Amino acid sequence: MMTKNKYFNRKESIICLFMAILFVFTNSISTSPLYRLTDRLNDSYIFQIIGKYWNGNQIPYVNLFDHKGPLIFFINAIGYKITGNRYGVFLIQIAFMYITIVFTFRMFRDVFQNHIAFILTVISLVGISPLYQDGNLTEEYILPFLMMSFYFFEKWTTQLSEGYSRHKTIAAFTYGLTFGVAVMTRITNAIGICFIVLFVMIILIKNQEWKNLFQNMGSFIAGCLLILLPFIIYFQMHGILQEMWFGTIGFNIEYLINSTNFVKHTSLLRRIYSFLLAYSSYFMAFAGIYVVTKKKSRFIGIFMITTSAVTTFMLATGRNYEHYYMICLPYLVLSIIELKKALHLNTKFIWKLNARKIIMICLVPCLLTGMIYLIRLYRVFSMPESDSDAIYEVMLPVQENDSFVAWDFSPYLYLKYDIEPCYKYFILQPSQGNMSKKLESDIYKTFENGNAKWILVKDGTQDKIQDILDERYDIIKRVQGNNGELLLYSLHSR
Repeated sequence: MMTKNKYFNRKESIICLFMAILFVFTNSISTSPLYRLTDRLNDSYIFQIIGKYWNGNQIPYVNLFDHKGPLIFFINAIGYKITGNRYGVFLIQIAFMYITIVFTFRMFRDVFQNHIAFILTVISLVGISPLYQDGNLTEEYILPFLMMSFYFFEKWTTQLSEGYSRHKTIAAFTYGLTFGVAVMTRITNAIGICFIVLFVMIILIKNQEWKNLFQNMGSFIAGCLLILLPFIIYFQMHGILQEMWFGTIGFNIEYLINSTNFVKHTSLLRRIYSFLLAYSSYFMAFAGIYVVTKKKSRFIGIFMITTSAVTTFMLATGRNYEHYYMICLPYLVLSIIELKKALHLNTKFIWKLNARKIIMICLVPCLLTGMIYLIRLYRVFSMPESDSDAIYEVMLPVQENDSFVAWDFSPYLYLKYDIEPCYKYFILQPSQGNMSKKLESDIYKTFENGNAKWILVKDGTQDKIQDILDERYDIIKRVQGNNGELLLYSLHSR
């Protein structure tokens, strides 16, 4: 029997907040006070750098470039505005994770008793730990919106099975917010919400709920514009809206096309590992196959199968980074809920699984992936920074206000030494250039026409700008690092 929904009381709220603090504190390697800055390649450091200097009038896409939507930079800008360092971002992460946990628990509580709902919530968090990577990534910030959307969608499908098809406009407004966040972070984060909107439209059209359909369309558009318009207006006022759309959408289309070649050269072990991390999506497909056999839940079963299939295809044909799969958390939650409801209705003994057995089904993959992440955390704590001493030595001539840029280095360098990049393209220049001919040309022109006083390179990686370095720069310092020789170039004095 489904548990009667109750109000969210103070005790439950405090428990969810504690879980959010504990999760972010132990998992967010890039922002948590528990961890030092490391020289590992980390997208979070890129977002922090752009956010930090956005506060100082360095505008994304024009002064500092990365191929993500502006919302992720804005969140980091707020974090640095609050505390002046990465701990402000850490506080924002806790707030977002709290909302994610609250709606995860509320979805589980609709069909399970409170204590089982909390256990399942904890298991779900353990399961997404290895997907969280270093924290402060785009998927983390869309998760609360996805969980809210799936929460509303699941409640509506329950009503639908009872013959009530009208859809609440507040839910459509939430879908619009979610889609807007996806567009302003990373567009592939919108897979789940696109299928929700599609299936809601199909049912409303099928049942000729025209008034409700247009009401929901208006609410969806309103929610979407609430996220999109502030950024569109801001970048249009600065005359760089086209640059924003290129960094948010245009470059990522080229990135996706070129990622196909990346997948072809991915090792078998890496593919197996990525396959395991996508367990939430597969689980929803398998659950959907069973759920679709029940007459009252056929609609939600079809949704589960199709959404899982498209999500798996989209993510598998990309670069398969672990954090991409965080958007599948609502899939896991929805699967458990729908299985519980379907199994309860089945009269055959073989399918009479109770809540404990459902928990065990989900527990194994969640705990396995959680163990993988614990091993990863141990490595972060125990392994020293690979070139920290060498970098410190080679950076000695660089003064506080000198113009500086590093070629193909980890972005942590700018944060650790509190150096503002003087060029728009300040990280991963060869990789970004390989993804876009337009960008490759723009990167070269930036270094050709720029006057950075210092350029730091790792010997053997600078072939694309070697002619510029030979013509306009001198090697001032050489230091042997663990992974190659570090070269500090100085601009010719005039």
